[in-house]
Amino acid sequence: MNDLRALWWLRWAQFRDSATYWLRTLGYQPPEPGERGFGGNLYVLYLIGIAVIWFYTMFSFAFQQMEAIGAALDPDGVAALLDVIPWLSVIALALALSAALRSTPLKLSFADMAYIAGSPVARWAPVLFGFIRQVLLRLLIGLFIVSLISVAIASALELPDPVSAVLRGLISAVPLIILIWSVAWVLGVLRLVYPQLSRIPLLWVLPLVLIPLAIVLPDVFLWPGRGVVAGITGEQPLWYLPLLSLAAAGAIGLFLRASSRINMIQAIDESITYARISAMGLMAIRHLRVVLQIQRQAASAARKPRLQLAQAQGFNMLALRAALSYARHPLLLVIAFLWGAAMTWLAALILINQLPAQIWIGWLLLAAIAPPAGLLHVLSDDLEEPFLRQFLPMNNLTLFLADTLAPLLALISGGLLVWVAHGFSLDVSMLGLLFIPVLAGLLGLCGAVSLTQKRPLQTRILATALSFGAAMAAGALTGIPLAAFVVAWLGILVLSGVLAAET
Repeated sequence: MNDLRALWWLRWAQFRDSATYWLRTLGYQPPEPGERGFGGNLYVLYLIGIAVIWFYTMFSFAFQQMEAIGAALDPDGVAALLDVIPWLSVIALALALSAALRSTPLKLSFADMAYIAGSPVARWAPVLFGFIRQVLLRLLIGLFIVSLISVAIASALELPDPVSAVLRGLISAVPLIILIWSVAWVLGVLRLVYPQLSRIPLLWVLPLVLIPLAIVLPDVFLWPGRGVVAGITGEQPLWYLPLLSLAAAGAIGLFLRASSRINMIQAIDESITYARISAMGLMAIRHLRVVLQIQRQAASAARKPRLQLAQAQGFNMLALRAALSYARHPLLLVIAFLWGAAMTWLAALILINQLPAQIWIGWLLLAAIAPPAGLLHVLSDDLEEPFLRQFLPMNNLTLFLADTLAPLLALISGGLLVWVAHGFSLDVSMLGLLFIPVLAGLLGLCGAVSLTQKRPLQTRILATALSFGAAMAAGALTGIPLAAFVVAWLGILVLSGVLAAET
C-alpha cells in the first residue's frame, strides 16, 4: 500500500503538471507563488464550460445522425448493423493482442524511467496504474462508439425505449472492453518477464489470425460482441455480464501476478520511442512528420536493411527506389489497401441506403484529415529534405508519380476489390471502376500539394474539400455521375499543374 500511495502521489503530480501545460496552450496563466489564483481558476471553469457545451452539441448531432441512419436502413442494412459490434470486438482484440506482442503496453516516460525504474517500488504497482490509464481511455472511445451504434440499432428496430437500450449497451460493453485490454496486458507483461519473446520475428502477426477464424467460426469468436447487441435489444442472458466480469478480473489478476517478475530494463528499452514522443508535448501534434520520423528510426534500428537498390537511371531509378522503400516497410502498403477498402465500403453503404448529405460530409472530412498512412511516405522525405531534393533535377509532379506508384496501386486495389464484391449492376460497377482510380489519384495529389506549403494540414483539408466537394456537388446538382467524373478530372489537372510548376 505504501508503493501505491507513492505512485498515486507521483501520478497526481504529473497529471497537474501536464494539465497546466496544456491549459497554458489555451491561454491559462498559472498563479505566481503567494497568489490565490482566483482569476486563473475562473478561466479554467470557463474552458471547461466551453468544452462541455461543444461536446454536448457534437454528441447530440452525432446521435441524431445515427438515429436517421438507423431509420433509413433496409433489412439487409439492419442485419449488417447488428454485426458491427461483434466484428469490432474481434478486430479490437486482434489489434490489441498484436500491439502487445509488438511492444509492451507498459509505457514509461523519461520521468518514469528516472523515478520508478530504478526505485525499489513493487513492479506490479506501475503496471496497475498503466493499465488503469490505458483502459480508461479505451473505455471513453469504446463506449462512445457503442452508444452511437446503439442509437442506430434502437432506431432501426424501433425499440420502445431507446434510452434504456443505449444504457444496456453501455453496461454490457464495459466488461468486454476491460477484458479485451486485460488479455492484451497479459501478453504485454509476458514480454517483460521473458524478453526472448521480443526476438521472435513476426510473432505480433499471429493474433491477426483471429479475424479469418471469426469468419469460419462466427459462433465461437463473435459471441462476446453479440452479447452486447443482445443487451441493447433486451435479450441478453443473465450469465453474460458475470462471466465477462470474472474473465476480466482473472486476466487482471494474472498479469498483476506475473508483473512482479518483469524486467524493467526491457520496459525502458521498449519505451524509448514513447518517451521521445511524449516529451515533445504540443509539438507532437503540430509536427506529425517528426513523430513519424522517430517511429521509423526506431523500427529501422531494430532490423537490418533488406534488399538492395537496382541499377537504373532517371524516372526508373526513382520508381525503383520508392518500391524498395515500400518493400522494406510493407505495412504501409497493407494500410493503404485496407484504407481504400474501408472507405469504398463506407461510400457503398451511403449510396445503397441513400443516407443524408451530412454523412457524405463526414466521409469527406475523414478522407481529408486521416488519409492512408504511407501514401506519401517517400514523397514527403524527398520534399522535406532540402539536401536530398537538390539532387533530384525534376519537377514535383514527376517526383509524385515515381514515389506514389506502389501505394496508389494498393489503395486502388483495395477499393476496386470491395466495389466488385458488392455485386452491383454492370452500369454501377463500371462507374466504380472509373471513379475509384481517379479519386485515389486526386487524394494523392491533394496531399502532395500540401507538402509544398507552409501549413500542410490546413492545405490538405482545403484542397480535399474543394476538389472532392466540387465533384460531389456537380454529380448531385446535375444528377449525372459523369459530371462528377469530369470535375474530378479537372481537379487532377489543376493540382498536377501546380506540382509541375514547382521544382
